[in-house]
Amino acid sequence: MTNSLAKNPDKLDRALVDALSGNIRRSTRDLAETLGVSPATVKRRLQRLLDAQQIILAPLVDLYAAGFDYLLMIGLTVAGRPVAEVAKEVAALPAALTVNLARGNHHIDMVAALPDRHALGQLLGLHLPQIDGIASQDPAMALEVWKFGYSHGAADVHSPAPIKPPLDQLDINIAQQLFANCRQSNRAIGQTLGVSESAVRVRLKKMLQHNQLRLNTVIDLSGGPIAAAFIGIDCQMSKAAEVCRQLALIEEVSFVCTCLGRHDIMATVNVTDPALLKQVCQKISEQVDGINALDVSECQQQLKNQFNYGLLL
Repeated sequence: MTNSLAKNPDKLDRALVDALSGNIRRSTRDLAETLGVSPATVKRRLQRLLDAQQIILAPLVDLYAAGFDYLLMIGLTVAGRPVAEVAKEVAALPAALTVNLARGNHHIDMVAALPDRHALGQLLGLHLPQIDGIASQDPAMALEVWKFGYSHGAADVHSPAPIKPPLDQLDINIAQQLFANCRQSNRAIGQTLGVSESAVRVRLKKMLQHNQLRLNTVIDLSGGPIAAAFIGIDCQMSKAAEVCRQLALIEEVSFVCTCLGRHDIMATVNVTDPALLKQVCQKISEQVDGINALDVSECQQQLKNQFNYGLLL
């Protein structure tokens, strides 16, 4: 949640965010030269934006490259217990990437990433059923991902997502160091991991070249929380690819995939104004050819959302 005591970003803050957007590890000195201010000013402004949670600097690692072969969107219904209590336990599961309190056909929407079929079976057959209050679960497993992004207007489009070479343990360890502090030096990462600065530099270069890692994502939360909804879509299967292509071209749609399970296609919508959600859903229904039905699940409160794993298309 954005700090209510934080100052509204000014022109210099906006310029700093823009300067970071291409490379969140860009040096303080280089940023200062670009902006025409002192390094101390850059450091102070950036730290204030981060402390106030007005921006998030998000190194992004490809889920498939990190060994997560299964991506699920799961709708959960709750009975006999407060929904928020159940959702809190769901959010504590390591597999959970996103957990929302929802308004629609389910009480909770969950996105989960899993490495293999055993982990998939454990989540659906053991871990979720063990949580008191979960009455039913309605999963959809992603097949082909056509678009992936974390915020309004910021997403990759492909037809469909390519598979990446797998990361090894050192790659993952370096990525985890970046998750903790993406602006620490390669030398500092190397000292923590017991490897040389050059080894870190070479590994980072390789991951960037193979599109296993991305270091250009600044998530701007200064305008307040993003309003979001999951949309399940039933369509004519002969037109599924074309429906996905059309959905991916809509700016407010941040994620699109074909899936196995409760719907033929799953999509997410992110907008800066909750009033726009209905308009976007109506636009999808009226303008995307081949759709038979929409099932909209609006996010009422987000309990968990991580920004470090995604799909780099």
